[in-house]
Amino acid sequence: MARAVEPKATTTAPGGGNASEAGDKAKIKAEKKPGILRRMKNWMEGWALTKYALLALIILAFAESSFFPIPPDVLLIALCIVSPERAFLFAFACSCASVAGGLFGYFLGRVLYEPVVKPVSRFIRLDKYLDGALDLYNRYDVLAVFIAGFTPIPYKVFTIAGGLAKLNIFKFAVASAVSRSARFFLVATLLFFFGKAANDFIDAYFNLLALAFGVLLIGSFFLVAIFFGKKEKDAGKDKSGSNDLQASSAPGEGGKESGAKPV
Repeated sequence: MARAVEPKATTTAPGGGNASEAGDKAKIKAEKKPGILRRMKNWMEGWALTKYALLALIILAFAESSFFPIPPDVLLIALCIVSPERAFLFAFACSCASVAGGLFGYFLGRVLYEPVVKPVSRFIRLDKYLDGALDLYNRYDVLAVFIAGFTPIPYKVFTIAGGLAKLNIFKFAVASAVSRSARFFLVATLLFFFGKAANDFIDAYFNLLALAFGVLLIGSFFLVAIFFGKKEKDAGKDKSGSNDLQASSAPGEGGKESGAKPV
């Protein structure tokens, strides 16, 4: 006689339904949706695979050196992670575009300052930063270009101020080329040799690294604002002191001093 097939034992989850199905639903529900920063990273890496990625890097690097606030480093890193074998090509293109954008910023400051840059800088309150950059040029000459080109300091402020200060354009271009190339090729070299490890490290600590990058970027802007604000305050004090000195030394009526005599 054939044995009767015993039905499989099933467990019922509270509220009805198969326990395994309930477990799968709970597992799916428990899976967290990637955060906005992670989604941006995934989008950036996916977009880096398109044929327009290199063109976008060139445009971004050019614009950032003259008027655009977002640095090209994020896109450069994404491209180097996706295609580490082309890392040096990306760094070269980024450097050339950045230097060209810097020369355009120089042109804005040298030729179009009065009709274009001056009203815009006053509207967005950029004039005090330009004054601070001019002060640094007076003290350090082209070394200020190198520092701004290599560090997170807003490079566009120094390119425009370089033209406004009528800095030697050859020295300006050389300092820009050296500093920007050093910055971008450093990123490309690290990702060329440690691309896989760097990608794994970024994936593991992405939120922390994004936070650190944001703090570094905001902190650099904050320090620049403090420095330039102090320079502006000191300049105001010097101007006020000079006016007071002129007023106290100016002759009054009948050849007498205008200041009141002590009682």
